[in-house]
This record gives sequence, C-alpha cells and structure tokens, in this order.
Amino acid sequence: MARARPARGGGRAGSRVFDVLLRLIERGGDALPHPATIFLVLALAVLLASAVASWLGGPAARPGTGEVIRLVNLLTVEGLHRILDTTVINFTSFAPLGTVLVALLGIGVAEGSGLLATFLRLLVLAAPADCSPWWWRWRACCPTPPGRSATYC
Repeated sequence: MARARPARGGGRAGSRVFDVLLRLIERGGDALPHPATIFLVLALAVLLASAVASWLGGPAARPGTGEVIRLVNLLTVEGLHRILDTTVINFTSFAPLGTVLVALLGIGVAEGSGLLATFLRLLVLAAPADCSPWWWRWRACCPTPPGRSATYC
C-alpha cells in the first residue's frame, strides 16, 4: 500500500491558503514592469491629465481658503518652464525625500560592492544549527538595533 504524501505546508488548511496567497502575490509582483518604467508612465499620465484638465477648463478651488487655482497645461512651454523652475523647490521642501535617497544610495552601493551579499552569507553561517525556521522569520522582520548584542536560540 502506497503511503500518502503530506500536503505542502505540513497538511494544515491555513498553510495551504497562505501558500496560494503567496503565489498570487508573487505572480502579481512578477507581472509588474521595472520601477523606472512605472515612474515614467505615471509622469506621462500626470502630463496628459494636466493637458486634459486645462483643455476642459473649469475653475479649481483650493480647499480651506476657496482661492481659485488656474489650471496649467504642463505640455506647453509655460508648463515646461513651471516644471523646471519648481523642481528644486519640490525636492527640497519634501523632508523625507533626502533620507530616502541617501538610504537608497547606500543600499545600492552595498549591493553593488558585494557587501550586502557577504553580510547575509555571514549571518546564515553564524546562526546556530539548532535554530528553527521561526528564528529566520523573526530575524528578517525584527533585526537587533545597532550596538546591542543578543542571543536568539
């Protein structure tokens, strides 16, 4: 008599649902284009939306003050000047942007130099052999703050 193989995920129904959910999320993520392409498409959509809104006309009121805002077609020379003149102001007036850009630059340098791969390899090799998979999940989600030492197993 042949032995029945256990279902994936230990045979629990909740685990199978979780596996299906993860596969759907992965399939959706794989279908997305490169982030630079997404940014370009959204930037073009903003340009086109500004053109359509200015052609349709109609006043726009600023919430709170009721001040009438003039719609600007960003596909015209005046719109291009507005984009170029306010680019630096837009970047400098949004405080979190500098932190995010510096963090992305640092991660990119760490990945490109091989530092990130080496760190992850050393993390896996330094883990005790009797650590269970929950340790890896916890370690990935809750890293130790810098300067603190702790034992996990």
